[in-house]
Amino acid sequence: MSEVLDPTLFADRRDDDAPAPTPRSSRRAGAAQLGRFSGVYVLVAFIIAYGIWVPKTFLTTTTLQSIIGDQAVTGIVTIGLVFALSAGAFDLSFANNLGLSGVICADLMLNHQVNPALAIVITLACGLLVGAVNAFFVVRVGVNSIVVTLGMSSVLSALNSKLTNGGQYLTGLPSSFTKLASPKPWGVPVLALYLLVAAVIGWYVLEHTPVGRRLQATGAGAEAARLAGVSTGRMTLLAFMVVGGLSSLAGILVTAQVGAATPDIGSGYLLAVFAAAYLGTTQIKPGRFNIGGTILAIFLLATGVKGLQLGGGQAWITDAFNGVALILAVSLATLGQRSGTANPLARLVRRRGAVPRSEQS
Repeated sequence: MSEVLDPTLFADRRDDDAPAPTPRSSRRAGAAQLGRFSGVYVLVAFIIAYGIWVPKTFLTTTTLQSIIGDQAVTGIVTIGLVFALSAGAFDLSFANNLGLSGVICADLMLNHQVNPALAIVITLACGLLVGAVNAFFVVRVGVNSIVVTLGMSSVLSALNSKLTNGGQYLTGLPSSFTKLASPKPWGVPVLALYLLVAAVIGWYVLEHTPVGRRLQATGAGAEAARLAGVSTGRMTLLAFMVVGGLSSLAGILVTAQVGAATPDIGSGYLLAVFAAAYLGTTQIKPGRFNIGGTILAIFLLATGVKGLQLGGGQAWITDAFNGVALILAVSLATLGQRSGTANPLARLVRRRGAVPRSEQS
């Protein structure tokens, strides 16, 4: 069979002979269109509220640069996770992959005198290898992706601890390496430009290429996609390698940004990345993991957290805010599915198996 899928595979079926929309259905369609960009309205509301609350600290160029620069690494990792989730695979190892990648890169440069460029290439290769190993156990052995990546996460954490002698920081990185993250062309942190490039490429691949359609076909229904001629195993391999490679890249960039390899830095990204990925399914293209919605979700969450921090919030506010956002996003899908409404995010969660079968009737 041909592997070329109809681009309308994921689109809602439309009947050309369907009756003209009623005023009620038109209102619903209008509300749905507004809902696609609800994150924009919430973001604007955050800016106005925090601008009134803490204008001297929030409404500054420094704050804007901080939000954009700090979230670039989160965004790059989340784009990788979106590829995995689009293919129906969960990856819980990306956080420790990120942390270990920074340690590997720093260790190569400091303890083995490896040229920074070569150290980056080797580190990226290690990240891709992690993704390939995850895919092997999921595709060839048939182990659930959550179990595989949870185990891989533990293995990566152990390697991290070994390379850092129990969690010691690796400092004294060469300036040629740290300059990767320090420039601010036109006043914009260079990390934000890296994110922009990654987002454009990710969006184009997922939305406008046969590979993107096959990835989403695999996530929507692996067996149906296989019968349609899609090599679902290859798509799963590709998805895991994308998230592995981008996690490794993020680890390299955050290490360059900090100027040292921080062994436990990866754990701080786990919740934030999943929250952004799932909250992103409520934006731009509801019910689908999509790059545009994900980027909007990242900066929505970051703005909310930054405002609270500037208003006197404690360090724990970040995890609390992201945790609540993740629960609300998935709860919205579950409640919509239980009520029998045509909630696209509910259909997405049902396909991913996040809603128990007993609740899908």
